Amino acid sequence: MARHVVEARGLGGDGRPARVRCAGPATAPRLREAGLVMVTDLTLRLHPAPAVRQHVCFALADGVVLDDVLAAGARLLRGGRKADLDVLSDHRVASQLGVGAAAPGGAPVGRDRLAALLPAPFAGRWSATAELWGDDRAELAAVRAEVERAWAPFAAASVDGPVETGYETPDHAGLRTAYWCLPTGMPARPDPAVDGCGVLWFAPALPPGAPAGRAIEVWEGILRAHRLAPCWALRLDDSQVIAVLALLWDRSAPGADARAVACFHALEEAARGFGVRPYRRPTGLPAGAPAEQEPAREKPGRQEERC
Repeated sequence: MARHVVEARGLGGDGRPARVRCAGPATAPRLREAGLVMVTDLTLRLHPAPAVRQHVCFALADGVVLDDVLAAGARLLRGGRKADLDVLSDHRVASQLGVGAAAPGGAPVGRDRLAALLPAPFAGRWSATAELWGDDRAELAAVRAEVERAWAPFAAASVDGPVETGYETPDHAGLRTAYWCLPTGMPARPDPAVDGCGVLWFAPALPPGAPAGRAIEVWEGILRAHRLAPCWALRLDDSQVIAVLALLWDRSAPGADARAVACFHALEEAARGFGVRPYRRPTGLPAGAPAEQEPAREKPGRQEERC
């Protein structure tokens, strides 16, 4: 038997009441992602390890309406399906796979170049990943079919990973994103803060029905103005979309620290204009912003490598 957090309530980094909800057999690290500085209420669930699980990747067709993709995924999750869904930008996939590295200052790579470097399921502007689980292979296949039906109107192709058992083994794969702008790549024993990785996480929580596509368009305009890559991982649950953006740069590049912090503040100001609050906020933004490690829930990275 194992346990995981179902829901936690408390205070966020901004001092306001906040909560985090988790689903699935191995999402306890999402508690850390919420950035709660004080926990006042915690719900745990005991459960057996999943009998079987699988990762599936979907190549989203060019020109899809992002809001429609997210709405279809949210409807599926509200039905209680045993699935964990993310929508990834091409730059986020590239950073996780360590291809098409951005310039040391974080300037984005052209999308035409990325399309030539990324594997087929991820060569488009957006792709989607799903972690599925079930009590047996029949249930897993049924969940797989439901996800396929939900995203069939938007997917140009899909790739299935192998069916596996038990929990995933933690590794350093998720840290590869932090090293994307460093010419040396990720070392055998990574330590982003020591190695000079510039990383900040901007993670606004978009409520149901929020115009996610329009908000991301505005935020990407800010990213272009500050010459930083749009590394998005849009994480779905049944009540909101967490738009996790990795701001990445090489801290040794002149002026890059200040530019990244200025970009972060501009992104937050735009979020306030949408009436959106951060799901997780850095505890401090000094003039020389240190690398911050993303929450341990780095499933998209493992999905990308498997598919």
